[in-house]
Amino acid sequence: MKPESIVRLGIARTFQNLRLFNEMTVLENLLLAVPGRYNQSIFRPLFLRRQLKKAEVQNINRAMETLEYVGLGGKAFEITDNLSYAEQKLLSIGRLLMTEADVLLLDEPASGLDKNSLDRVMPLIQDLKRQNKTILLIEHNMDIVRGIADQVVFLNQGQVLGVGTAEEIMSNPALTEIYFGGGAHHGEGA
Repeated sequence: MKPESIVRLGIARTFQNLRLFNEMTVLENLLLAVPGRYNQSIFRPLFLRRQLKKAEVQNINRAMETLEYVGLGGKAFEITDNLSYAEQKLLSIGRLLMTEADVLLLDEPASGLDKNSLDRVMPLIQDLKRQNKTILLIEHNMDIVRGIADQVVFLNQGQVLGVGTAEEIMSNPALTEIYFGGGAHHGEGA
Protein backbone atom coordinates (compact mmCIF):
# COMPACT_ATOMS: atom_id res chain seq x y z
CA MET A 1 0.00 0.00 0.00
CA LYS A 2 1.05 3.58 -0.54
CA PRO A 3 2.12 5.42 2.63
CA GLU A 4 -0.78 7.88 2.40
CA SER A 5 -3.25 4.96 2.20
CA ILE A 6 -1.73 3.41 5.32
CA VAL A 7 -2.01 6.72 7.18
CA ARG A 8 -5.67 7.02 6.16
CA LEU A 9 -6.19 3.64 7.86
CA GLY A 10 -4.88 5.20 11.09
CA ILE A 11 -1.37 3.71 11.07
CA ALA A 12 1.78 5.84 11.14
CA ARG A 13 5.43 5.19 11.88
CA THR A 14 8.75 6.68 12.76
CA PHE A 15 12.01 5.42 11.34
CA GLN A 16 15.29 4.63 13.05
CA ASN A 17 16.83 6.66 10.22
CA LEU A 18 14.65 9.72 10.83
CA ARG A 19 13.77 10.60 7.21
CA LEU A 20 13.05 14.24 7.93
CA PHE A 21 13.12 16.99 5.32
CA ASN A 22 16.30 18.61 6.61
CA GLU A 23 16.23 21.73 4.41
CA MET A 24 12.67 22.59 5.43
CA THR A 25 11.55 24.25 8.64
CA VAL A 26 10.32 22.30 11.61
CA LEU A 27 6.79 23.62 10.99
CA GLU A 28 6.89 22.58 7.33
CA ASN A 29 7.95 19.06 8.36
CA LEU A 30 4.87 18.81 10.56
CA LEU A 31 2.50 20.21 7.95
CA LEU A 32 3.67 17.68 5.39
CA ALA A 33 2.46 14.91 7.70
CA VAL A 34 -1.18 16.05 7.63
CA PRO A 35 -3.12 13.35 5.75
CA GLY A 36 -4.55 14.38 2.39
CA ARG A 37 -2.85 17.77 2.40
CA TYR A 38 -1.26 17.53 -1.04
CA ASN A 39 -3.14 14.81 -2.88
CA GLN A 40 -6.19 16.84 -3.79
CA SER A 41 -7.55 17.67 -7.22
CA ILE A 42 -5.91 20.52 -9.09
CA PHE A 43 -9.35 22.18 -9.39
CA ARG A 44 -10.31 21.83 -5.74
CA PRO A 45 -8.57 25.04 -4.61
CA LEU A 46 -10.54 27.05 -7.17
CA PHE A 47 -13.88 25.98 -5.70
CA LEU A 48 -13.00 25.60 -2.05
CA ARG A 49 -10.55 28.45 -1.45
CA ARG A 50 -12.18 29.62 1.80
CA GLN A 51 -12.50 26.12 3.25
CA LEU A 52 -8.90 25.31 2.31
CA LYS A 53 -7.65 28.52 3.92
CA LYS A 54 -9.52 27.67 7.12
CA ALA A 55 -8.13 24.12 7.08
CA GLU A 56 -4.60 25.47 6.54
CA VAL A 57 -4.94 27.80 9.53
CA GLN A 58 -6.26 24.91 11.64
CA ASN A 59 -3.33 22.72 10.53
CA ILE A 60 -0.82 25.43 11.42
CA ASN A 61 -2.43 25.93 14.84
CA ARG A 62 -2.41 22.18 15.47
CA ALA A 63 1.22 21.98 14.35
CA MET A 64 2.19 24.75 16.76
CA GLU A 65 0.36 22.95 19.59
CA THR A 66 2.13 19.73 18.63
CA LEU A 67 5.50 21.48 18.75
CA GLU A 68 4.71 22.71 22.27
CA TYR A 69 3.63 19.19 23.26
CA VAL A 70 6.87 17.58 22.05
CA GLY A 71 9.04 20.31 23.55
CA LEU A 72 9.96 22.18 20.38
CA GLY A 73 7.71 25.20 20.86
CA GLY A 74 10.35 27.78 20.02
CA LYS A 75 11.69 25.92 16.99
CA ALA A 76 8.86 26.21 14.42
CA PHE A 77 10.87 28.31 11.96
CA GLU A 78 14.24 26.61 12.49
CA ILE A 79 15.68 24.66 9.59
CA THR A 80 15.39 21.01 10.59
CA ASP A 81 19.05 20.32 9.86
CA ASN A 82 19.99 22.81 12.59
CA LEU A 83 18.23 20.78 15.30
CA SER A 84 20.13 18.44 17.58
CA TYR A 85 19.63 14.73 17.02
CA ALA A 86 17.37 14.53 20.09
CA GLU A 87 15.27 17.42 18.77
CA GLN A 88 15.00 15.66 15.43
CA LYS A 89 13.70 12.57 17.25
CA LEU A 90 11.10 14.78 18.96
CA LEU A 91 10.19 16.25 15.57
CA SER A 92 9.68 12.76 14.14
CA ILE A 93 7.26 12.04 17.00
CA GLY A 94 5.52 15.35 16.27
CA ARG A 95 5.13 14.35 12.62
CA LEU A 96 3.63 11.08 13.75
CA LEU A 97 1.10 12.96 15.88
CA MET A 98 0.10 15.21 12.99
CA THR A 99 -1.22 12.15 11.15
CA GLU A 100 -3.75 11.59 13.98
CA ALA A 101 -3.13 7.85 13.65
CA ASP A 102 -4.20 5.54 16.46
CA VAL A 103 -1.63 2.83 15.69
CA LEU A 104 1.95 4.07 16.02
CA LEU A 105 4.95 2.08 14.85
CA LEU A 106 8.11 3.33 16.58
CA ASP A 107 11.38 2.04 15.17
CA GLU A 108 14.04 2.34 17.88
CA PRO A 109 12.98 5.72 19.26
CA ALA A 110 15.76 5.58 21.89
CA SER A 111 18.65 4.80 19.53
CA GLY A 112 21.45 7.33 19.65
CA LEU A 113 20.01 9.27 22.57
CA ASP A 114 21.83 10.12 25.79
CA LYS A 115 20.16 9.99 29.23
CA ASN A 116 18.96 13.62 29.12
CA SER A 117 17.49 13.16 25.66
CA LEU A 118 15.81 9.91 26.70
CA ASP A 119 14.26 11.82 29.59
CA ARG A 120 12.60 14.08 26.99
CA VAL A 121 11.46 11.38 24.55
CA MET A 122 10.23 8.59 26.82
CA PRO A 123 7.56 10.58 28.71
CA LEU A 124 6.03 11.47 25.34
CA ILE A 125 5.79 7.82 24.36
CA GLN A 126 4.36 6.90 27.75
CA ASP A 127 1.81 9.71 27.41
CA LEU A 128 0.77 8.43 23.98
CA LYS A 129 0.12 5.06 25.58
CA ARG A 130 -2.07 6.76 28.21
CA GLN A 131 -3.99 8.38 25.33
CA ASN A 132 -4.95 4.86 24.21
CA LYS A 133 -2.70 4.87 21.18
CA THR A 134 -1.60 1.40 20.16
CA ILE A 135 2.18 1.40 20.04
CA LEU A 136 4.32 -1.18 18.30
CA LEU A 137 7.81 -0.54 19.57
CA ILE A 138 10.96 -1.99 18.04
CA GLU A 139 13.69 -1.44 20.59
CA HIS A 140 16.88 -3.07 21.85
CA ASN A 141 17.05 -1.16 25.13
CA MET A 142 15.17 -3.36 27.60
CA ASP A 143 14.82 -0.54 30.14
CA ILE A 144 12.82 1.35 27.53
CA VAL A 145 10.80 -1.76 26.70
CA ARG A 146 10.04 -2.32 30.40
CA GLY A 147 8.84 1.26 30.74
CA ILE A 148 6.42 1.07 27.84
CA ALA A 149 5.46 -2.43 26.75
CA ASP A 150 2.49 -4.39 28.04
CA GLN A 151 3.53 -7.35 25.91
CA VAL A 152 6.92 -8.21 24.42
CA VAL A 153 7.60 -10.38 21.40
CA PHE A 154 11.21 -11.58 21.30
CA LEU A 155 12.52 -12.07 17.77
CA ASN A 156 15.73 -13.71 16.67
CA GLN A 157 16.56 -13.84 12.97
CA GLY A 158 12.89 -13.33 12.10
CA GLN A 159 11.60 -16.09 14.38
CA VAL A 160 9.36 -15.48 17.39
CA LEU A 161 11.10 -17.11 20.34
CA GLY A 162 9.06 -15.69 23.18
CA VAL A 163 5.96 -13.69 24.03
CA GLY A 164 5.20 -12.24 27.46
CA THR A 165 5.87 -9.31 29.73
CA ALA A 166 9.32 -7.73 29.72
CA GLU A 167 10.03 -9.42 33.05
CA GLU A 168 8.98 -12.83 31.72
CA ILE A 169 11.17 -12.42 28.65
CA MET A 170 14.17 -11.19 30.64
CA SER A 171 13.85 -13.98 33.18
CA ASN A 172 13.92 -16.67 30.47
CA PRO A 173 17.53 -17.97 30.48
CA ALA A 174 17.43 -19.16 26.86
CA LEU A 175 16.30 -15.74 25.64
CA THR A 176 18.75 -13.79 27.78
CA GLU A 177 21.55 -16.00 26.46
CA ILE A 178 20.56 -15.08 22.90
CA TYR A 179 20.16 -11.41 23.80
CA PHE A 180 23.29 -11.01 25.92
CA GLY A 181 25.27 -14.10 24.88
CA GLY A 182 28.42 -14.18 22.84
CA GLY A 183 27.33 -16.56 20.07
CA ALA A 184 26.53 -15.83 16.45
CA HIS A 185 22.88 -15.25 17.31
CA HIS A 186 22.03 -11.71 18.30
CA GLY A 187 18.53 -10.73 19.38
CA GLU A 188 16.72 -8.39 17.04
CA GLY A 189 15.01 -6.66 19.93
CA ALA A 190 11.55 -6.69 21.27
